[in-house]
Formats: sequence, C-alpha cells, structure tokens
Amino acid sequence: MPSDYNEEDFVVMPITGELDLHTFRPSEIKDLLLGYFEECIKVGILEVRVIHGKGTGTLRESVHALLRKIPQVHSFRLGRAGEGSWGATLVYLIQPKGTMWHTVSSCLCLQKNRDKLTRSKPV
Repeated sequence: MPSDYNEEDFVVMPITGELDLHTFRPSEIKDLLLGYFEECIKVGILEVRVIHGKGTGTLRESVHALLRKIPQVHSFRLGRAGEGSWGATLVYLIQPKGTMWHTVSSCLCLQKNRDKLTRSKPV
C-alpha cells in the first residue's frame, strides 16, 4: 500500500532530554513542547534542557510563558554555567503517580504543514 506522505513530510526527534528549538518556527513551539514532554514522561525523562538561544530573549520569554501553562511542568529555571546559561531552560516534569517505565528509547514524530507541527505516527 503506497503512502500519501514522503519522508520529508515528517520530523523525527529522538527523546534524549534535550530539545533544541533553533530549527523551529515560533508557531511550532507549543505543539513541540507538549509532544516532547509527553514522550519524555513516557520514557522516564523528567528533566529536559530546552535550548532557545540567547538572542533578544523573545523566544525564551515565549517558552517560559508556555511552560507556566503546561500541567506536566513542575518547575523550570534558566541554565547555569555549563548548562547553556540564559540560552537554555531546565524544565522539571511531574512524574505521574504509579508509573513505571519499560521503554529504553523513543522518538517524537511530527508531521510538517505550513503553519504548525502535528503529532503523527511514523509512516
């Protein structure tokens, strides 16, 4: 059965506990953070380093505003020396009660479209 999608239609991101936002548009950040954090929690990663860069601080502030609204986020702080300084944010996720993890590795598959990324199953 031929697929309606090409490999270029997807972004596959390994779940490592580090998320670099440099290659994503601001309109994609919310869905990206939500999906990435969900996958991190599934595999037992509860500390995530989000790299937003130093720049003017606009992206950092947008990320922090989103983090304040995400229920899975326990707390967050700017990186210290060796963690990316103010170009990165350390995010601490909430461990769901009674969870046990068996998955060793995972990835997040996002389908590209014009305005945002959509969670999707790999083809």
